[in-house]
Order: sequence, then structure tokens, then C-alpha cells
Amino acid sequence: MSELHVPFTTVVLAIPTAVWALTFLPAFRKPGTIATVAAAAAFLLTANNAVNEGMSNQAGFLLPLVPLLLLSIIVVSPRSTLTPHRIRHLFSATVVTLAAFIADDLVVLAAFSALSALPIYFSLRHGDAANQVSGRVFVCYASVGALCLCAGAILLQLEATSASWATALIVLSVMIRQGIFPFHAWIPVTFEKASVGLSLLYTVPQLGALALLSETVDIPEVGVDILVILSLATAVLGGGQAILQTQSRRTLGYLILSGSGVVLAGIVAGHDARAGALILWMFSGIAVSGMGLTLWVIEKRKGTLLLSPFNGLYDRMPYLAVIFVLFGLGCSGFPGTPGYVGVELLLEGLGYRYPTLSLLLFVAIALSGIAIVRAYFGIFCGKRLPEANHYRVQRHEIIGFTLLVIPLLLAGFFPSLFLN
Repeated sequence: MSELHVPFTTVVLAIPTAVWALTFLPAFRKPGTIATVAAAAAFLLTANNAVNEGMSNQAGFLLPLVPLLLLSIIVVSPRSTLTPHRIRHLFSATVVTLAAFIADDLVVLAAFSALSALPIYFSLRHGDAANQVSGRVFVCYASVGALCLCAGAILLQLEATSASWATALIVLSVMIRQGIFPFHAWIPVTFEKASVGLSLLYTVPQLGALALLSETVDIPEVGVDILVILSLATAVLGGGQAILQTQSRRTLGYLILSGSGVVLAGIVAGHDARAGALILWMFSGIAVSGMGLTLWVIEKRKGTLLLSPFNGLYDRMPYLAVIFVLFGLGCSGFPGTPGYVGVELLLEGLGYRYPTLSLLLFVAIALSGIAIVRAYFGIFCGKRLPEANHYRVQRHEIIGFTLLVIPLLLAGFFPSLFLN
């Protein structure tokens, strides 16, 4: 799947692995600074490789998404919360996700995909009763999906049975991992109860769709048609459910579910649709991660964030309001953002093969846009709140959000950087 050079992959994996190992030392000092430097170094290495190779190496093109997401989570987090225990969870999730992207064997990818669920499970296991229930729901879906992917990959390699059974198991695992209907219930539950950072690191890289980039997985035409229909239906379902939610985290979960369906439809459709899906995979993932971190920053000050009644936070947090709008535009494929290029390619590819079904893509994008506007009104509009110092946005938070905004603007105004 991946054609990255061995020295490059070794360095990229060694950096986060070293930080993960350091967290076990009793004398581990300045964990926040070390974590920031390591995440920045990993991002620069992967970004340089992605710019040089472009979309010729699909997994390599997507690779910078993981360390960029890690870096923004660390920078946005207050230094007091960056304990060795929390850094261990973040970097363990990063290591296994990077290893899955770099893996050139489907069995290895399946193994690392299964391991990527452990940080969320451990974080939910030690919570209250509600968190433990959510943890059991998450584990049920994650374990079944991991077993199907591992079994399908092994059968496909051993040729112990017909390839159709192995492919069916792999497709089933992809549907579970991507949250494709009817296996979508775990995503909003996970975002509601688990850490925002770990939830983003688990869902945004979309390791389920990554399995379908392998040339060894050959889905028959009927299977492709069914998977495209279910993926687009999931995209519409996610956008519609996002409008109906009153809890901000569940809204975020359904928006990610909608994007997951859109990306998977493009990946399996192939050709121009796949190119558009890869762009949305990368840059809509960055945008929705920025929205998630924005909600998390507000939650740290206000507690559980409900969208009704209106919260009236614009006067207290104008910077976050503007940032939220920018990330929302990036999610909805607004002109001037890379998502616009991705949606155009996706529509061209889907419209050629599925002219009627491609209308569902319009509906999904429209519903997601409405959900984002509704979330903005619920968070930032309404009665003004009294002045309070704890509402002020900190410098490290501004830096963290800027790290996500810059690639969105660069790719939006200069799409040739990756389209070449």
C-alpha cells in the first residue's frame, strides 16, 4: 500500500515512540515541551514527504494529518493537563495510527487498526457508570470490526477460502470502523463520553477507509454499488442527525459520521471520485478537528456545552467565533477552501457512474452546513454574558488553532501544492 522509504518511516515512527517510552520514566520532566517538539518534528517530516510525492502515494499524502492533529491537541491543551499519563495515551494512539498508514501489508494494518482502539477503551474504563456503558458499546463495535479485518486479511493472504468471503469480512470491518449505517451508533456515543482528543485521533484518520486503498482488496461491482449507496445514506443520516442534536459533542460526532460516509463513497467509486475523497479525507478532517477542539476549549470554561438555549459567547470569545466559522466553511466545501476542490472532483466521479445517487451528496453537504450554522448560533449568539477573565482565549490556544487554519488556507488558495 505504501511506498515510503524505510529510513523515513523509521524516523517518523521512532519520534512518537520515544516520547511514549519516556512517559514511563519517574523523572520525566517538561512533558508538554517534549511532546510539542516531537509532534512538530513528526509533522514536518510527513508534510515534506507529502508535498514532494503529492497524491501519487495515497497513504503518504494523508500521513501528515495524524501528527498535525496530535500537535494541535497538545498545543491547545493547558500545560497543567499535559501529564505523562495523558501524553502516553495521545502518543500511543499516534504511534499505532502512523504505523497503520505506513504498513505495506494488510495484516499489519489490521493489527495496528485493532490496537488503535485501546487508548479510548482505557480512558472510558476508569470513568463513571455512564462512561463504562459507553466503553462497552465502543468495545463491542471496535472488537468485531478488528476481528473481521484481521480474519479477512489473513484469509486473503493464505487463500484458504474463496476471495469473496475474505473481501466480505474486510468490507464489513470497514463499514463498522467508518460508522456506515447500520453500524453508526458508536461514533456519537464515543464523542459524548470519551476524551475529545482521543476521539479525534481515532475517527479522523479513518483507518477503515485506509484498508480499501490496498490493491489486494478487490470488491465486486455489486458490492461497490451497495457500499456507495450505504455510504451516501450514512452521509445524509449524519447531517440530518447533527441538526437535531442539542449536545455539542454529539453534533460533532454526527458531522464526522457524515464526512466518513462521503469519503468512503468516493474511495470505493474510484477515479476522480477517489481523488476528491482523498482531499476531503485530509482537509475536511483538519477542519472538523478544529471544530472539535474549539468546542473542547469552550467546554473547559463553561462545562457541558448545550446548543439550546443560546449561550451568547461571541462577545466573550470573538476569536473562537471566527475560527469556528473558518473550520465550518472548510467542512462544508466552501469556495476558497480545499474542500471545494474535493467536492467538485467527488461530484464529477460519482456523477459519471451514479448520476442519481450523486444528488445525495448535495443533500449531505447541505444538511451538514445547516448543522454547522445551527451550532454557531447556539454557541455564540444569544444574550450577552457578563465579563469574566476565564473566558479569555489564551495564547497557546490561538497558536494551536492557527496550526490547523494555515494548511486549510494554503491548500484552498494554492491547490496545485497537492494536485500536481
